Amino acid sequence: MESISRAQAAPPSSSLRPQAAPGTQRAAPPAQSGSSRAPSGSSRAPSGSSQAASTRAGGQSWSPRLWAILIVLCGALFLDALDVSMVGVALPDIRASLGLSTSSLQWVISGYVLGYGGLLLLGGRAADLLGRRRVFLAALALFAVASLFGGLVSSVGLLIAARAIQGAAAAFVAPLSLSLLSAAVPAHQRGKALGIYSGITGLAVLGGPVLGGAVTQGLAWPWVFWLNVPIG
Repeated sequence: MESISRAQAAPPSSSLRPQAAPGTQRAAPPAQSGSSRAPSGSSRAPSGSSQAASTRAGGQSWSPRLWAILIVLCGALFLDALDVSMVGVALPDIRASLGLSTSSLQWVISGYVLGYGGLLLLGGRAADLLGRRRVFLAALALFAVASLFGGLVSSVGLLIAARAIQGAAAAFVAPLSLSLLSAAVPAHQRGKALGIYSGITGLAVLGGPVLGGAVTQGLAWPWVFWLNVPIG
């Protein structure tokens, strides 16, 4: 009887097997949670790549303000380079109109060079003291006034003075236009802006003699100077 009661009181061996099942089920969630992280990580990758693509696409676009700054600064550089090349073509007509000697004609060119070279280093210092934008606009206005005066003179002395003032104003305009362009354009767009800026210089040097000859033949030599007034 005691053996029968012990057999009935002892738990069946099959009742121990379900205890292993919970243990195996507990080990499963980490694997499931780890696998569930993969889709979330992969879902973040497209969003990051799309943001990078949109940033690159937005970096290539230019704002209207940036285009306006580029046009003004390139126009000022074009003005300086164009004036030098046009006046060189108009020298024979200037000599015939004012009765200049060969030495006086050389001073028309040298006056501009002396004004430009003498004040080129001063332009940067003046910009540091007074502000680049203020000095640039003042020099551009002075260049326009000197161009107007150069077309109205009737003596060689006044013409040389006008050319010297033009050169002095250009000594401020040329370096400050490059400085303002570098400061206004972001670093990732600066290469394109400087490429356009350099191309404008080449265009003025190549097109200046053609335009100067057309203006001199079609109108008169003073218009070589007066063309700078509206631009300035």
